[in-house]
Amino acid sequence: MIRLQLNCESKLPPSAKLVLHTLRSSGPLTQKSLIEKTGLSPRTVKNALKILRQCELIKEIPNFKDLRVKIYAFSNKTLEKSRAEAPMILSK
Repeated sequence: MIRLQLNCESKLPPSAKLVLHTLRSSGPLTQKSLIEKTGLSPRTVKNALKILRQCELIKEIPNFKDLRVKIYAFSNKTLEKSRAEAPMILSK
């Protein structure tokens, strides 16, 4: 099996961008809900979620109604990083 190592600084695939945008606009969703909202195939959504988790752009939240189902949400770490970098950009 070939492992794809993604540099998070590089461009995200279009599917990952769509999933990220959907999570930002719709809030926390399950994988099934993401498949329905985006119209992407289950495999494509699964791979997009994997990439976004590796880049720490999203987080998994446990679903206490059914622990087999994961809920995905936009990560606040991303916002914190961009806010922390903003003063450095402005000071240059």
